[in-house]
Amino acid sequence: MFCKISLIKQQEIIPPQGVTLLNSGETSCVYLENLNPVDLVWRKKRQRLLEKHVIIGRKFQLYNFSSEIAVCRGLIFTVQPSHNMFDTPLIIKTNHDTNYFQGLVSDLFNREGFNINAITDLESNMHKFLESAFKQRGEGNDLPGQTEKLAGNIDPRLIKINRYIRQNYAKPLTLQHLSEIVHSNPIYLSNSYSKVFNIPPIKYLQNIKMKKAKEMIFETRLSIKEIANYLGYVSSSQFTNLFKRYYNISPTEMRKKFVLSNSAFTDSQNKILIHSSD
Repeated sequence: MFCKISLIKQQEIIPPQGVTLLNSGETSCVYLENLNPVDLVWRKKRQRLLEKHVIIGRKFQLYNFSSEIAVCRGLIFTVQPSHNMFDTPLIIKTNHDTNYFQGLVSDLFNREGFNINAITDLESNMHKFLESAFKQRGEGNDLPGQTEKLAGNIDPRLIKINRYIRQNYAKPLTLQHLSEIVHSNPIYLSNSYSKVFNIPPIKYLQNIKMKKAKEMIFETRLSIKEIANYLGYVSSSQFTNLFKRYYNISPTEMRKKFVLSNSAFTDSQNKILIHSSD
């Protein structure tokens, strides 16, 4: 087996609800490391990767169904002779400390510039790593986990609703309102959305509101009532009750603790400065 690296990508950003653009052709393969939770999709199958993994193969994609960006890094390489063993992605837990080849790849990704000797060393060791990894899969030692069969491509209406929630979270959205946007039954929408994104749409909306509320408590001087109004709650008491259930502390108490911790930090810094001046 002969391996030749054709592209190295030290960082590939996957936007929220996006997909990696680092793909192989018919005769090449991809070596990818996911640095955040993603969904691996291939041949109408999906597997959730919560931890850092190495994925090797062709004709697969990494989807980011979260509301935050995800990052991966990888390289594209060709293999001679070509083999259909790469048609099903190989999934390996990342272990840079004990796996020599993964350590070489990590060193290459972390370099500011590429060294031809490092690339040559990587290529010369790649075939050994691949042969060993695929042999373990043949012996049944591939990564265990839940592989879900997808009924087909993701319904674009679900993508539309997910995007709509992220862009309009400050409005008083309801499941009925969301279903009307895509002309769907509310129950069907909620069940379909939960299956794809692993969270009901209204729960996802609440998570965004609560995260934003925490940011506003820490970073603004708006009152609790003003924050509640901004986030689309009918009253500050409704907002406070939901916030307390989510964080196990009221928004007022959280702000007080934040102010006190900041004051204590400022006092300690002032003491250090006074002591230094003495």
